[in-house]
Amino acid sequence: MTREIVCNTGPLIALAIVNHLQILQSLFQRVLIPEAVHKEILQGGASSAGLSAYGEVDWVDGRPLTSPLDPLLGSVLDFGAA
Repeated sequence: MTREIVCNTGPLIALAIVNHLQILQSLFQRVLIPEAVHKEILQGGASSAGLSAYGEVDWVDGRPLTSPLDPLLGSVLDFGAA
């Protein structure tokens, strides 16, 4: 059985900042993220938090959305979280 999870930005950045991104890899074979999450991490904000650790992993897979974003989610959350 393939162990995959879909993740948003927060856990990836938080684990990368404390240098424990490998926790996700120990639990899941692959971490799938929407393209918006990938872009948000690459933008890095003012401090580029977690960017170098994120760039070193090959088990996080950015994917395009396969269905349109729900307008309600888009009005309440940023694009990556939605």
